Amino acid sequence: MKQRLISAAVFLTLLIPVFILPRYGLPVLAVAIIVGSLIEIMRAMDLLKKWYISVPYLMFGVAVPVLVWLNIGYFFTVNVNAFITVNIHNFVSILFYPIIVLLFYTLFAAVFAKGKLDITKLSLLFMLAIYITIGAVSIVAIHEWYSYWFLMVFFTPWLTDTGAHLIGSKFGKRKLIPEISPNKTVTGAVGGIIFNVIAFITLFIINNSLGEEIAFLETTPSFITMIIIAIVSAIVVIMGDLVESLIKRHYGIKDFSNIMPGHGGIFDRFDSMIAVAPVLLIIFYYTLTPQINIF
Repeated sequence: MKQRLISAAVFLTLLIPVFILPRYGLPVLAVAIIVGSLIEIMRAMDLLKKWYISVPYLMFGVAVPVLVWLNIGYFFTVNVNAFITVNIHNFVSILFYPIIVLLFYTLFAAVFAKGKLDITKLSLLFMLAIYITIGAVSIVAIHEWYSYWFLMVFFTPWLTDTGAHLIGSKFGKRKLIPEISPNKTVTGAVGGIIFNVIAFITLFIINNSLGEEIAFLETTPSFITMIIIAIVSAIVVIMGDLVESLIKRHYGIKDFSNIMPGHGGIFDRFDSMIAVAPVLLIIFYYTLTPQINIF
């Protein structure tokens, strides 16, 4: 327990510069999440020492956040309400081209390795690289376009995990998916969702009671939409945990690394945020952007 607390304190201390200078710190954090997670995953797959696989994948992990950083307003004064649709399209394009390059490189590497590479491992590595990268750069995009909602990327996983642990440890009996994660229960999952819903409702009530002049959120969806966002985001957080657990169980490991003693590796620590960030970005795009708002 003491080790976990010390690791958590060090981890939070390292995040302070990110929140003080988010426009520069967040892209660095995105690179760290992608590169660190890929190193851990390739080590588990015994692919890290194969430089013709590891180097291109790590280059991809650095290049995509930098390209996103350079193209979504960090060096320009952008009227978000006027140009966010264009920026979203640019964001998708920035992701699309590197992914296509990585896809064909992976296929060519598999072919020219003449059967020495496990195609199943390569396929999973490619899929996880895309999954992690989209999640990490979505954190950067949310801060740029929906900065008032940015902290929900961090709070939603924490609230869901806290609710699941508190409720599940006391009342949980029926296992959720014991073949993947023996400790998760159905009751715990429901508790995590309820905690998240309560938090979103509280946020909605407090913000709306303050009035337009002092409200801390510029735009809020309707009450029903807030509940839907809370439920969907909590479910995605739980799925993100289960995806990571599935991969670890497949490779027979407890944690991807011990870089944060008591907490595991980078992928262990950021798995839920990686999962929920792109979902929140899509939801915010359709509920908070004036020209797009469908709720």
